Amino acid sequence: MNVVQDTLSQALQKIKEVDPNAKVGYRGSLATGQKGPHKGNAPFDPNDFDIDAFIVSDKLAETFSKNVYWRSARKVSDDLNQLQDKLELNFRNTLPGYRYEPDKPFTFRIYTEKEFNKKIFDSGIKFIE
Repeated sequence: MNVVQDTLSQALQKIKEVDPNAKVGYRGSLATGQKGPHKGNAPFDPNDFDIDAFIVSDKLAETFSKNVYWRSARKVSDDLNQLQDKLELNFRNTLPGYRYEPDKPFTFRIYTEKEFNKKIFDSGIKFIE
């Protein structure tokens, strides 16, 4: 988790340049130490995992049309896209169990404040400070 925290903290400054009020974090088995009920509540597997990172930002969410459910920060700007490429490369080089899927590159999912507070906040998260 320290590697993930340190790596994601590198992105925090760049994201804050776009939206100073943005919050950045990650969730899932990496944050809680346990997989969800859909995976039998198994313990976190350090040999096979992905990183469910997110940004809470109304400003970034507004760059998408209202009917977009899954907002990827890769679609916000070339700068953020390149940043996420660098983060993924770092994860691949430093975390042997990181699950690399070329057709599903690492991305920050963008939530509005309302979505986050309603759906995500109580589901096991870690914020990057």
